[in-house]
Amino acid sequence: MCVSPIIIYFVYFYSISILEDLFHYTAHQVLVHSLWVGIIAELLGWAVLRTYLTTIFHPLKILRFSWIVLCILSLLMPWYMNHVTAVWQLFLIQALLLLFRVHDFPAVPIFYRSFPVFKRFTATSLLYAIAYAVSYAATAFGLTYLIHYFGYWGLLVLMVPSLIGYGFSLHYFIDPERKADRYPVLKMWDIKESITKEGDSIFIPKGSNS
Repeated sequence: MCVSPIIIYFVYFYSISILEDLFHYTAHQVLVHSLWVGIIAELLGWAVLRTYLTTIFHPLKILRFSWIVLCILSLLMPWYMNHVTAVWQLFLIQALLLLFRVHDFPAVPIFYRSFPVFKRFTATSLLYAIAYAVSYAATAFGLTYLIHYFGYWGLLVLMVPSLIGYGFSLHYFIDPERKADRYPVLKMWDIKESITKEGDSIFIPKGSNS
């Protein structure tokens, strides 16, 4: 959860100064640029594509692949940003960061099921709020100064620890799925049976043969 605020801030907020200072974009041009980034990468690439991929791959496998690609992008990003000379190059890195942005989607149900039933809402809501509050505060106040003093290599100061923490957290949820024989392949017809075995109650409509 701590990686996403860094990417959102860089793509939608910090990049505005790059468009205005380097490419002399007007406010209208910046808005149009951000709109296209949101439509292509955020809506079509991140939301629609990931939703479709869940019908083929395990959600945790999608997140793991996104995490690996984002780690590679993060290491290459400082060098790439120092050589950006055209708007399409900035658009490309913005789109890739959003496309492979690691988050809880589409594995939210799997994450929630790992918490005790009676503490599920409190624990997840509290962790979500704390993670976003700390991440956005650290990013908003720290990213500008890090880039000012260290160049784009300052991005790694925030990205590397966040990606390492996300990787450990992701593998924490992968291990139970692997032990339950639901990873790397999640069979949809086994979900109801697996939930029942683990003690969670499920609603079965009357007249159902299940």
